[in-house]
Amino acid sequence: MSKSKNTFYTALLFLTTSLVFGQSEATVQFLLINPSNVAMGKGGTSVVNAYYDPASVLFNPANIADMDINNRFSVVGQSHLKSSGWLPQLTSDLSYTSLTNQYGLKIPNTRLKLATGYSLIHFDLDKQDIYAEDSPIPIATFHSKEDAHVFTLGMNYEYYIKLNVGFNAKKFTSKLAPALSDTSQAGDGSASGWGYDWGYTIKAPLIDWYDFKQHSKIIKPFLSLGYGFSKSNIGDKVTYIDESQADPQPRIARQGLNLFGGVKISGNGFDFDILSINYSRELSDLLINRYTDSNDEIQIEYEGGNGNINFWDNIFNKNIHMKVISERGIEVNFIETLMVRTGKHKDIRGRVIYDTFGYSFHSVGAFKLLNFIDSDLTQNNSLYSFLLNSDFYFDYYKLEPINCGHPLDDTWHTSLGVIIHF
Repeated sequence: MSKSKNTFYTALLFLTTSLVFGQSEATVQFLLINPSNVAMGKGGTSVVNAYYDPASVLFNPANIADMDINNRFSVVGQSHLKSSGWLPQLTSDLSYTSLTNQYGLKIPNTRLKLATGYSLIHFDLDKQDIYAEDSPIPIATFHSKEDAHVFTLGMNYEYYIKLNVGFNAKKFTSKLAPALSDTSQAGDGSASGWGYDWGYTIKAPLIDWYDFKQHSKIIKPFLSLGYGFSKSNIGDKVTYIDESQADPQPRIARQGLNLFGGVKISGNGFDFDILSINYSRELSDLLINRYTDSNDEIQIEYEGGNGNINFWDNIFNKNIHMKVISERGIEVNFIETLMVRTGKHKDIRGRVIYDTFGYSFHSVGAFKLLNFIDSDLTQNNSLYSFLLNSDFYFDYYKLEPINCGHPLDDTWHTSLGVIIHF
């Protein structure tokens, strides 16, 4: 088991930015990898978003309710496209992919919107050779990998203030090593189990000028503030071989703020952003406490509440506990077509600090602009109407550690997605 497990945890030491120091503090750490290219371009901030980001539901299930359901039904699909491989400076064996499909429904005659989704996470640790104890010749190979199937349910209620709540149920499987020949051990080098996430977001407009009903076309400034909270990976301990040495899931708490403002145009029955900027701050803490008891035995227990996060003191006074991860990011959105992002991730305890950069291209902004210029384009043109009610997009991000030669150097990722409204 040593080769595959050591490769796994060496990689995850950097990949999850040192949230977990010892191998025995938590397992299935691939659940801490942020699957959102949008979030990673903004330093990793994803607990509350300015707008809908499908992949962010894996860090806060309430985000699924950000889906724009102006019509009766919406369908979303997104998948990772290509990457540099995870930690290319450390090893070329690791790869991470995710896929999500989400559906939204507006309940007639109410202010409620419901959304549900399914996401697949696959973390591939490549193949390892298996040797006999007395021979240098490989006798077999073993493919190490981890998977999670995530089922999401979210609800949105909006009356001036927008409230989202959400819940994830995830079935994970971890295969880090082949079964041991020692039959005295109960496990086989693999583990599986269920974990659960819950979260909520609250968004309130700070500036909301003009009444669209009195103006056919108008430029409108806007500004809103959002707060988000989530708690992830709640569940039983995980056993690979010996049940007495079971490790906890990486339970984690996240809190964040998002300030979103800009200028939008309203007309021809719709509105879209001409220029907008959103800024996010986020804090997270792994809710696992490892200590030595009076018998000199190592004990591991979950922390209650938000762990070491003191949100208002951390955000406004910047008095951040050494165990708390802080992230911040900013995004500029041009006509809902081009989004450019930058951010910073700072882990004091793990001494991992890196900058991030990312961008996205969306089709919907271009078609909204054309429709604003000439609304007759949609008449008797089913293809154009479909494109106007859909969004095809491409996301990219890259990590830039402040220390040259860091294993995170040259780590980048891309994804493709589509949103269709019926």
